[in-house]
Formats: sequence, structure tokens, C-alpha cells
Amino acid sequence: MSKYIMLKSTNGFADRLQVLLNVMVYANKTNRTIIVDWNDEIWRGSTNFDFYYYFSFSNSIRWISYENFKKLFYKRISGYSIVPEVWNKKNLFDKNVKKLTYFNISFNEDNYTLLKENREIVKIINNKRPDFQENIVVLSRNNYREYNIYMFKYISLKNIIKDKIASFEIIQKIKNIDYICVHLRGTDRRKKDNYTNNNSNNYTEYIKKLKNKLDSRVFKDLKNIVIISDTTFLIEEFEKILEKDYVTYNSENILNKSFENSTTGLHNLKDNMLTSVGITKYDVNIYTLLDFCILLNSKEIICDNHSYFSNTARRINYNTSEKLLDFKTI
Repeated sequence: MSKYIMLKSTNGFADRLQVLLNVMVYANKTNRTIIVDWNDEIWRGSTNFDFYYYFSFSNSIRWISYENFKKLFYKRISGYSIVPEVWNKKNLFDKNVKKLTYFNISFNEDNYTLLKENREIVKIINNKRPDFQENIVVLSRNNYREYNIYMFKYISLKNIIKDKIASFEIIQKIKNIDYICVHLRGTDRRKKDNYTNNNSNNYTEYIKKLKNKLDSRVFKDLKNIVIISDTTFLIEEFEKILEKDYVTYNSENILNKSFENSTTGLHNLKDNMLTSVGITKYDVNIYTLLDFCILLNSKEIICDNHSYFSNTARRINYNTSEKLLDFKTI
């Protein structure tokens, strides 16, 4: 019987991408087939669009869609063994991932610690222990990560998503130019003591630090600046301190104006909050991918080093040629 690795995610895009890259290495090492379960409230929400609506894997990766695996599973339900045991036949397709992922009392302690913080997966990748004997391994925590950015080349956007991103006005403006991308992170980062930017003193200090990084950039002759942020106010304040010879472009993320005073990451906005302004999780995901592609296509990335989103994009940008959508080809 075939063996599988199912990835359940509960966090933001960069968090889940890092873990997915780790899972891809593990799957190749152990000849397991990947199932990506991004049916949680953060990514899919009340829409019909899971991971496989947005992305595909290359032929080098063994994978099966969540829905096809679900059909296969129920045809052979008695033949599968699962680790950790908490992901039994009742819980395996439960969309309330957080209930099982973080409520530790639900777990059999031995099986819970077997995969705690991904460390056992990394041990298997590094030949420090044998693979699990069970048919299905479920990975649902992402605190500990060792991810291989070079696996990113095996992930691609579906054409329908590429076309959607290419249709944005900002892409039409920047697709044929070289630019520096500045990422300003607000919302939930306002609550973090070491990089708070929610009051006048702190946001001023935060913006000045990013401006100093911009002044110290590698491509000093490049004056085209694309600013992306989850908070419109930060964009406006950053533009105020730029010299006049810069040409600035802003991402078209409509979430910024609707939720710029939010103290939670935009990916954590609930369905009812989104529908109150006429948008869905699909829109959140599209704008997330739009900004990620802008980062990947930039000549240089200026960021605060705390955001997984820009840090992950920067690692991919600086070490590979992968773009998800190459703007120069549009």
C-alpha cells in the first residue's frame, strides 16, 4: 500500500510555505505522496478554493489532491495506519485543525511528541532515524523548521491565478522595470514588543530603520520603489521621508484601507469580517500572492527581518531564479 504525508496548516502563507518545502524534501526522501490540507479557516475559509486551486506541483513531486485522497481513503479505510494517532479516521478530515493541533490534551502524549515541532521529520531527512512505519504521517505543527528553498522550483501557480495577478494595474506598471521592494509590516506586529510600531514614536522609529536600510541598499542607482504593506498609513508615512528623486508604486491591496487598524494579521481575519466589506478569503489569498510575486520579482528587498513573509521571499529571491510569475514574460 502507498504511503502518504499529509500537511495540515493553520498559519500565514510564508509559515505554511516553509513547512511545505520541508515536507517536499521528506516526501522525496521516503517515497511518500504529499497531500496538502489547506482547508482551514485561515486559507480556505468559507470558499471552495483550497491549495490545489491556486498551486500545482511539477511531475518530480508525488502528490494527490485532498479530495481525491479523501475518496481513496474511505474506499480502504480499514487498511490505513496513521501517526500521530490523534488523527484517527474521525479527525483526519476535520477542518477545525487548530482544535487538534494546539489543544494538547487531545493528544496521546507518546504519539504527540513523536512529531512535535517537526523535529522527527528533520531527523528522518538527515538520516538520524528511520521513517515511520505507518501509511499516513500527519504533520500539523510548524514551530520548528528546516526548509529547503530549492524545492520551491517544483511549485507553480495555476494559470488562472497567474492571469488574475497579471491583471492588476500595478503589475502593468512595473512589469518592465527594475525596482526595489520595501515591505512594511503593521497589524499583528504592533503587539510584538521588539518591533512595535503602533504609536507615533514607534512607527516613526520603525519607518526610519527601514529608510536607513533603503539608503544602504546594494543597487544605489535604482530609484524605482514598490512599497507593499498591510497598513496604508505606514506606506503614506514612509513616502513622506523619501527623497524626491524616487519613483514610488504601491500595491493595490484593498484590505489595507478596510482593516488598517487591525491588530491581527490580515490572514487571520474571520469570514464574517471579510464579507462585511464584500470580500472573501479568495481575495485575501490573491492579494497575498500578488505581494509575494512582487517581492520575488524585485532586484532587492528591504524589510524588517521579523516578517516570515518578506524574509522567505528574500531567501528565494536571492538564492534562486524562481518567481512564481515572471513579470518580464507578461
